[in-house]
Amino acid sequence: MEARINSFPVYVSGQYLTSENLNAAQSFLWQEEKITRYILCGNGIVHGLNTAFTDTVSLKQVNITKGTASTNDGYVIQTNDDTFDKGLLIDMSWITLADGSQQLMEKIQFDKVKDSLGDITEIVLKDCIEIFSVSVDTNDVPVGTNTLASFAITASQATSNYITLAWVYVHDEENDNCVQGDCNTKGILRNFTTRFFLVQNSFFPILNTINSQVPLTMAARIKNLSNSGSATGFYQASLTAWKANINTLMPYFSNSASGKQLSIISDLLNDDAKNAFTAAVSKFSIIASSADKNCQQYNNSFASDLSTAVNELLLFYNDYVAKYPVIFSTRIEGVIILGSFMQANIDKWRYYFLPAEDQDPYIFDRQLLQKLFMRAMALVNNFILQSDFKKQAAKVGKVIATPSLIGDNTLAHRAIPYYYDVLSNDTANEILNTWNPLGNNLQNIFCYYDSIIPGRADMVAKLSVADWTNENFFRIEGHVGLAKQDAINAINTLIVNDGLPFQLLDCDVDYKGPLTWNNWYLEFSDFLNSSLTKLKATSNSSNYTYDPFKKITTTNIETSYRKPDEIKSIMNDLTAYSGVFYNAANVQGIKATTSLKTKSTVSKKAATKETLRKTVSKPQVTTAKTLASGITAKSPLNEDVITNYINIVPQESIAKLVAGYNKAIIDVTDPKTKKLIVLKDLAGLEYLGGVPRGGTFVLLHSGGTVIGDGCLSGYYRIDQGRIFDL
Repeated sequence: MEARINSFPVYVSGQYLTSENLNAAQSFLWQEEKITRYILCGNGIVHGLNTAFTDTVSLKQVNITKGTASTNDGYVIQTNDDTFDKGLLIDMSWITLADGSQQLMEKIQFDKVKDSLGDITEIVLKDCIEIFSVSVDTNDVPVGTNTLASFAITASQATSNYITLAWVYVHDEENDNCVQGDCNTKGILRNFTTRFFLVQNSFFPILNTINSQVPLTMAARIKNLSNSGSATGFYQASLTAWKANINTLMPYFSNSASGKQLSIISDLLNDDAKNAFTAAVSKFSIIASSADKNCQQYNNSFASDLSTAVNELLLFYNDYVAKYPVIFSTRIEGVIILGSFMQANIDKWRYYFLPAEDQDPYIFDRQLLQKLFMRAMALVNNFILQSDFKKQAAKVGKVIATPSLIGDNTLAHRAIPYYYDVLSNDTANEILNTWNPLGNNLQNIFCYYDSIIPGRADMVAKLSVADWTNENFFRIEGHVGLAKQDAINAINTLIVNDGLPFQLLDCDVDYKGPLTWNNWYLEFSDFLNSSLTKLKATSNSSNYTYDPFKKITTTNIETSYRKPDEIKSIMNDLTAYSGVFYNAANVQGIKATTSLKTKSTVSKKAATKETLRKTVSKPQVTTAKTLASGITAKSPLNEDVITNYINIVPQESIAKLVAGYNKAIIDVTDPKTKKLIVLKDLAGLEYLGGVPRGGTFVLLHSGGTVIGDGCLSGYYRIDQGRIFDL
């Protein structure tokens, strides 16, 4: 934009006026008129001026609808539903002067003056067609003018190869301003007229575009946290989510053309934005490989923050580029591009009405786009890598709970997490300066590092007395890496002293219950599964002989090892069912043998279906005595069936399992054991970096050290009737 004239001459009585005085007044008035146009109305096509032709075979007439426009050097172009049917071939020169300004001239006129213009660049627009209105008499047009039909431009060529433009042609004539006729010079009369041309669009770059709409992103979460089972599984779940997040976000922070790269936006902005993006691309590649096999949960919180910031940026940007098509700076003064004949949606060759850079709405939107972009870059450029995190957090060195918002609220309304470096430049820090793009007001936005940022000392005092009623979330930070009991004490102190409405639990991620009970249950389950497989191998496939054993095994699979009463019932069923075979073997004098009857052997000496049905007819077993007496009284067990069972399920194995159960159950009934939480019981455990109001915060530890956390949306009630559940 050219410099504005902010002074003008004031004449006094008896003053001698020179041409410079009068021209200064004229220049000021002309500049004021131009400013009125592009500040109040904007620049480019204001209304109408659409081009078309009606013949579907060839170009015979050009129609330009009623409309008004302003060129970027202040001239007004106006039409009134004009139709053009005549044309003249003419070469034009598109010239760029040393100061960067551009003009259009007739090639013949340019050749006459080019030597006096100094260092210039010329593009020759060959075979342009100047078009004339049907209302213009043929005697008033230049020699060589002919009908448009004579140019033999097909309809396809017209729509594909040509654009129409309006050119303000300025020419000066001597003007007689002298009344007495005794002037040495008569002055200048500056005339301007609008001339219309058909020009091959290959000569022009695309002068305005709507930038591509950039798709939104979504962060991955740490899935099935309650099923991680151990410290190794816990870290692996975090690392799996982290890798998914990196793959999702990488295209946005890349120089590669993917349709997602944020350089699409930085190219519209200033050098600060371009430099910030370059730094973010470099930093993001480092971040991508920063998390190792002990991937910390907060890496994924960072990815969630970043995806939120990117989406807020893209939602605004996608709307912004629809409102403000991009017009490049290589725009010819005195020319309006009316567009092609296609006129479909946004015509890429057309100048559109654009708000001037001085208009308040445009300035606001431009500044907000810049701030949203710079915030996304600041999150990346100020992220604290996992290798540096403990050192940075140790500068505060305590557990802090900060009120925040979560859910659909914007990032600007959330407390600033402790994995961002906010310690440089006091309140001018990049994160602090861009966290809230609307006004940069962080008066009630807390941060873990407030106590060591001099410019935010007021937030430290406010934290202890602030009304947290309307905050739906509490960030809990500073506990990772502490000894389990130290973290528990610190968080409980916060809950009690500040009256925070959430519950605290702790859980050893490696703990699955008492060791003796776990070992016994695994032995018990393995015995059932392996025995069932062997029994199936000895049974006739047409009639499964040991169906009750299968039901016992299936019930065990469907029952949690944390329900000892149900496990005891399964154990009783097994001993009762096995007792049938042991008693029958004693009655018939059958002894165990290492030679099992396989399916092929059984098929030769199989009992009848009726005999097998009567042998084991009821799946619900009560006691060994009842079953043994009942079955043997009605139908003696087949020798092969009994022999196979007592060999596969020997009596001494059952006795060993019963003895092991009686020993293991002692630890299960210990009151201290009943209060321990097993991670798998916390179904729905989610990592949010804190806890919702009224929820349950679960401190996760391994080997006595806090390694992370999770939360449940509600209070987790203690059920003393179960072993490990709370």
